[in-house]
Amino acid sequence: AIENEGSKSYFGWKILFVSVVGMMFSPGPLVFGTLGVVLLPLQQEYNWGRAELMLSLTIFTLASIIAAPFIGRLIDRFGVKKILIPSIVLMGLTLAVIPSSLHSLKLFYSITFIAGVVSTGAQSIAYVRLLSSWFNQRLGFTIGIAASGLGLGYMLMPTLVQTILNIADWRSAYYMLAALV
Repeated sequence: AIENEGSKSYFGWKILFVSVVGMMFSPGPLVFGTLGVVLLPLQQEYNWGRAELMLSLTIFTLASIIAAPFIGRLIDRFGVKKILIPSIVLMGLTLAVIPSSLHSLKLFYSITFIAGVVSTGAQSIAYVRLLSSWFNQRLGFTIGIAASGLGLGYMLMPTLVQTILNIADWRSAYYMLAALV
């Protein structure tokens, strides 16, 4: 017998769970949700202004805007898995590079731009496409549940980073985020 979306054993429910977790650890919560927490230590160490540091979020967003149509096309052509997994790995690597390579504000902006491009495949584009492959009747419902992962990430990541800052430094916080990814 063919399983359907109403069945408790339907594999799509596992896909939904993975999507919630994936969106929880997606670029939004990891980048936007944590920069405000590490802002003060970065300002103190590099003597950069708040506006200069926050501009990195605009650069990250611009990179994602530029990359999104191309990533969407790649997902359609090669499938979610072949884009999502490398994008997650590259996102983790860019987070790991940040602590060891911040020698100038321009370099920080460059890394942020690269992170925005390479992490686009780990954003909601991939998860929505994945869920649309598994659900028809309950697609809106499942996308809504998956999107709650973003809220969980935005709630948990700043707290996690602040906890690391309480016992270590901002570099350790970035290494921890990279390891989580």
